[in-house]
Amino acid sequence: MKKIMLPLSLLLAATGSVYATPTISAQSIIVNPVTSDVQVKVWTDRDATGKKTPNYAIDDAIRVYTTVDQDAYVYLFSVSSDGSIDQILPNNYTSGDNFIKAGSVKTFPDKGDKFVYNIAGPVGISKVLALASTTKLDLGGLSSFKSDQKLATVSVKGQQNLAQALSIVVNPVPDKSWSTDVALLNVVPKPVAQAPAPATTTTTTTTTITIRPYTDAKYARPTKVDNGSGYIFRSSAQVDDLLKYYSAQLIKAGYVQDDQTLKRDSAVAHFSQGSTKTTLTIKNTAGKVEVSVVSSN
Repeated sequence: MKKIMLPLSLLLAATGSVYATPTISAQSIIVNPVTSDVQVKVWTDRDATGKKTPNYAIDDAIRVYTTVDQDAYVYLFSVSSDGSIDQILPNNYTSGDNFIKAGSVKTFPDKGDKFVYNIAGPVGISKVLALASTTKLDLGGLSSFKSDQKLATVSVKGQQNLAQALSIVVNPVPDKSWSTDVALLNVVPKPVAQAPAPATTTTTTTTTITIRPYTDAKYARPTKVDNGSGYIFRSSAQVDDLLKYYSAQLIKAGYVQDDQTLKRDSAVAHFSQGSTKTTLTIKNTAGKVEVSVVSSN
């Protein structure tokens, strides 16, 4: 019997097993060479576009966001300039599930998480890679969770090795079922603490400004503040709303705002009126609000 040998390419095409080889890119790490049915986007809290390269100092807190245009499993990896790799998603924290509904935004850490994600260094360009797949991927050969670890241990180091490992991971799934995106960030040295200025003699006076509790304040009572005045009360207001409220009081009293620093649970703002310098301090601890105003000449 005469055998007919078909070219391998025709045999693969006939069985539907042709898969495009992922492209390994210096900029994007790994790229699907075909147009995928699912698109993913990743960005950080200092660049909502995901196209710039914002600065983060070592020890700065960072939040990472990702979204997809259809239901998909999203895998997030952080690649440092020295080649060290962290698997951000999935993880074993409460919000660590990596299945994301179309149009929704996944945040790491999430607002309800009881931890922060800090920049560890070294300095240089770091990348956050998002890989989305409509099929759940098997990362067994790339990462694993040990004992009570919250973040998986990644078995490879270096962008090139990560790209090659992920090429193997996505190889079994259809071409159009996965895609990637990358966000860049520039890690800079932690600012060096400045030496304290020589002590100077200043005359501090108790402020004469009368501050009032916030509009929905409960159990409000004045509190003794060194060289100033203040209030303690209960309120559900956010710190930024409290800052606006008390800044407006000072501005109405003739003060000019010089600057402000706003955090999740505290705020500090500086004002001036002639030679008088005034500091407004707000702290919100689980609904317990402490407000103080201190002036000095």
